[in-house]
Amino acid sequence: MQTTGTWQKMRLEELMIQNGLMGCAIGLGCAGLALIIFLQNWLISLLSVLNVGMVALCSLASMVWMGWKFGFIEAVCLTVVMGFSIDFVAHMAIAYNESRAPTRYERTQQAIGELGVSVWAGAISTIIATAFMSQARMTPFRRLGLFMLVNIVFSCFFALVVFPATLVLCGPQGGTGDLCRRRDTPPTADAPTDQTSTPSSKSS
Repeated sequence: MQTTGTWQKMRLEELMIQNGLMGCAIGLGCAGLALIIFLQNWLISLLSVLNVGMVALCSLASMVWMGWKFGFIEAVCLTVVMGFSIDFVAHMAIAYNESRAPTRYERTQQAIGELGVSVWAGAISTIIATAFMSQARMTPFRRLGLFMLVNIVFSCFFALVVFPATLVLCGPQGGTGDLCRRRDTPPTADAPTDQTSTPSSKSS
């Protein structure tokens, strides 16, 4: 019977991969639930979750592109990727949801105008910080810094390019997707307006 530490290492790596993937799934589910609760709109929440999932997928694919072998640091990155990926997309989703403009294009334009600069500034500051962290001598800090750097780049790209384009194409208009009716919800651009007029009384 073979007694070697290789079997224990293989089992440990298997558990780390399983728990990392489970952490991603739980994080994505919690993110979607939080967006539904605070946005009160299932359509914006669904589009946001799809974009967050794409950010996380691209970030994890970058580890393969950089030639990293799966280990403890990669398992940590796999677990925390959802928390890093949701921030910018959630900001844009909230800004779009709070806009009272009648069309998708105008709501998206208002969201980018209000929070686009803030998202861009937050991305730049984080990129500068992680750029210094990625030059650390210790491998755990260097890899975590590189992963955060790549993740922020993807998050900014999806939040300012892909997600707004998605909202312009299929974002909700008016009260579409709202879980509860809002009093200040404007009518959709293609909704017919009520032009009922009161006929004047005929003179006898």
